[in-house]
Amino acid sequence: MAKWFGVPVEGELGVILGTKEHYESTADQHVQMKITDPEVARDFVSRTGIHTLAPSVGSAHGVYVEKPKIHFEILEKIAQRTNIPLVLHGGSGIPFEDVRSMY
Repeated sequence: MAKWFGVPVEGELGVILGTKEHYESTADQHVQMKITDPEVARDFVSRTGIHTLAPSVGSAHGVYVEKPKIHFEILEKIAQRTNIPLVLHGGSGIPFEDVRSMY
């Protein structure tokens, strides 16, 4: 329907936690399960025709209490497989040097 009206659509894939949930989870495996799989992202973009994608790569909504661990290698794989603009939710608290390294 959005395509018919010429409205761009953003998809969100994976789980983008709030900072409280993110940092209360100490099990790395639990956090890792929430990271977007690059192949699933490719399939999702292909099937939906979305214009931008917000993958889960380690950022969180809210104010960070410690430096987030962004999975840059996963982000790069998602970018290569989807070939659409990526959106980083929870990016306002990520250190500038980390954001800059994404380019």
